[in-house]
Amino acid sequence: MGVAAKSARVVVVDDEPALAYLFAQYLQGSFFQVEWFSSPTQVLDFLGRQPADLLVSDLIMPGINGLELIGLAKDLQPALKVVMVSGLDPWSWCKGENPNLQRLDSFLGKPVPLSELERCCRQVLRGPTAQRSTLSACLRAAFVSC
Repeated sequence: MGVAAKSARVVVVDDEPALAYLFAQYLQGSFFQVEWFSSPTQVLDFLGRQPADLLVSDLIMPGINGLELIGLAKDLQPALKVVMVSGLDPWSWCKGENPNLQRLDSFLGKPVPLSELERCCRQVLRGPTAQRSTLSACLRAAFVSC
C-alpha cells in the first residue's frame, strides 16, 4: 500500500546545498512534508530520530556516498523508499554487485526537471516494493528513470 503524497515525509540530501534546497522547496509546494540536508551524516542523524517515507539522495557526496547512505538509512528505517539522483551515467557506478542497488527504488539523471522529480516521488510512494527487485538489473541494461 502506498503513501498519500499529502502526508508523505520526504528527506532530500545533496552536497550542493542550493540543489537540495531547490528540490525541497519544489516538493514542499507539491504538498510533501520535506526536510533537506547537504550532508549524509545529517540525514542519518535525522532518520535516527524521525520517521520518513522517502529519501531523495545524490550519489556522489563526500564521506558517505549515496549507495552507502541507502544501506545505512534502510538499516534505520527498513520501509524507507529511495530515489537516487546523479549526473553520472549509471554504467559508471552500477557495475559489480552492490547489495544496496537492490534497496534502490528509482533513479533519475541530472539535470532532472523538477516536474519529473515530483512525478517520480509520487510514483515511488504509490508503487509496489516489488519494483525494487528488478531495478538493479534495469540499471545495468539501460539508463532508467521512473
